[in-house]
Amino acid sequence: MQRPILRVFGERNTGSRAVISLLEAAGFACSGEAAGFDAPPRERALQRRIESAFDGPWKHVYLDALRDIRAQARGPLGQWKHAAPRYDRTFREARARVLFLTRNPYSWAVALHRNPYHQRGPRQRTLDGFLSTPWATLGREQMAPVVPGPAHLWRWKMQAALDFEELARGDGVAVGWLSFETFVADPVHALTRALARMGVVAPQLVLVPNTKPDGRSAADIAEYYAGEAWKDALDPDAVWRINDQIPADLMDGFGYARLRPEDFGRRAA
Repeated sequence: MQRPILRVFGERNTGSRAVISLLEAAGFACSGEAAGFDAPPRERALQRRIESAFDGPWKHVYLDALRDIRAQARGPLGQWKHAAPRYDRTFREARARVLFLTRNPYSWAVALHRNPYHQRGPRQRTLDGFLSTPWATLGREQMAPVVPGPAHLWRWKMQAALDFEELARGDGVAVGWLSFETFVADPVHALTRALARMGVVAPQLVLVPNTKPDGRSAADIAEYYAGEAWKDALDPDAVWRINDQIPADLMDGFGYARLRPEDFGRRAA
C-alpha cells in the first residue's frame, strides 16, 4: 500500500537527507521525483550532455540551471527541499503532509561554513568572513538572487515556513516540525513522534547510516551536539554577525537562545 506524500523542507545541514532516507525507506513519497515529478527523457539527456561537456565549477553552474528549470516545472508540490516554501492548494488536493526541519542558527552557521553547499565564489577562511560575504542563491530556493550574508538563508526560510504553516493549517493541511537537535539525539524516536503529532502513523522506522562521508557514527554525532561542541568554532565577530542577520524574536520563536558576543573569546589569527 502506497503511503501518503510527505514533503520535507529544511535549509542545508538540517538533517533533510537523513530524514528523507528514513521516510522513503518506510514507503513515504518525499522528494519531488518520488512524488511523481521525475525529469522527462529530454531533460535527462541534456543532463548527460552537460556532465560530459563540463568539469569543475562550470558543470555545477549548468546543472544548477537545469535543476532550477526542473523545479519550476514540477509545480508547488515539487518544490526543492531547501526552498523557501510557498503554500499552494495543490498540497490540500494531494492530501500531502508537510514536515519542516529546524536547527540552532549558530550551530547551523558553523556547519554551513564547513560544508558550504552551493556557495558561488571563493571560500572564506574564517567564519566571520563567511558570514559577512553576500550569498548568491539558486533559482529553486525561491528567494532574492543575492542576500547580504548566508545567515539570511536561515532567516527567510524559517519565516517562509511559518507563513506556509499559517496558510496550510487554515486549509486543513497537516504540518509538523522537527528540530535537528532532537533528531540527532534519537533519530527514530524523534521522527516517529514528529509524525505522530501530524496524525501520521509510521511503521517501524529503521536507522540508516550517516549519509555524509565524514566517518562519524550516529553516537558520535549525538555526543557532539549534546555537548554543543560547535560553540568552539564561534568568536565574538561571528556571533555578532549572526545576531545582526537574524532577528531575536525569530530565534526565540523556535526556542533557540540568543548568544552574546562578549561570552566568546577571540580566535587566534
